[in-house]
Amino acid sequence: MCTKNFPGLFLKAILILMLALVIPPAQAKKWTVSVKNNSFTPYNLTHVRAKDTIQWVWVSGSHSTTSVSVPDGADTWNEPINADTTSFIYIPTVNGTYLYRSTPDTVPGMNGQFTVTGASGVGDNERPDFLIFPNPFHSQVNINFPGNHAAVNSVEIFSQDGKLSRSVRLNPEPGSKSLTIDATDLPCGTYLFRFMDGARTISVQKAIRY
Repeated sequence: MCTKNFPGLFLKAILILMLALVIPPAQAKKWTVSVKNNSFTPYNLTHVRAKDTIQWVWVSGSHSTTSVSVPDGADTWNEPINADTTSFIYIPTVNGTYLYRSTPDTVPGMNGQFTVTGASGVGDNERPDFLIFPNPFHSQVNINFPGNHAAVNSVEIFSQDGKLSRSVRLNPEPGSKSLTIDATDLPCGTYLFRFMDGARTISVQKAIRY
């Protein structure tokens, strides 16, 4: 009985395989929110995917982006947005709705939100097979990750104000990978380490330089 349907099943399998080869994997997207007197623009982002980048960019005034409510397991934030600190980035990894506001502004327009989908679970960015040490680090930082993540071909390091501090290409050879980065020229603060496969984000880790 099953052999009668084999040609049809075979054709379906071929079609699925072709679609898988044609349709590329989802890539991380960057969302920009303008911060100016009396408004976040846009104030509501509804199609954010986990590991997308949200960047608040200063236009005018003196404000902040301060989390009010975040999903369980997500990081909170409270960062100034003004002429001295002109941007801040946040990479969400937990599904749910994030509410934020500017302090000490009290006008209704200085509230915003974004909704995240696509995360595989709480703390998806904390991958035990990606190891950054020591953490906190000082003059240098080491990164280890195993050979089953051979697709990772670069590491990008962002400061909390959204500036790309370092971009390092990795050896494409298979097997366990390790990397030591000179950090003597990095200012003290919190950094986001983004492991990339081309334009696709594999993992995001946080480390502190003291």
